[in-house]
Amino acid sequence: MEARLRLVATGGSLLLLNVQGVRLAAVQFSHGLAQQLAGAFVRRLPNNVTPEVMLGRWSEKEFLVFDPAPKNETLAAAKLTQALSGA
Repeated sequence: MEARLRLVATGGSLLLLNVQGVRLAAVQFSHGLAQQLAGAFVRRLPNNVTPEVMLGRWSEKEFLVFDPAPKNETLAAAKLTQALSGA
């Protein structure tokens, strides 16, 4: 993990993904359903990024994605959002 974190010094893309609907599901239905929704998102996330990407949960509905390969963050975010939304 330390070696992977050293890559941060060389640049890369850091994305904060906000999963819409998690908090609403918790309020309108149950915390358990909200966790299932977040879990479904987490299961899809690794299938849509390269193996070098580091993933983490930031909050109840937010996730961090760090890609050590320097690239256009806007394009990376757009592609990932499209893949994860099912569009």
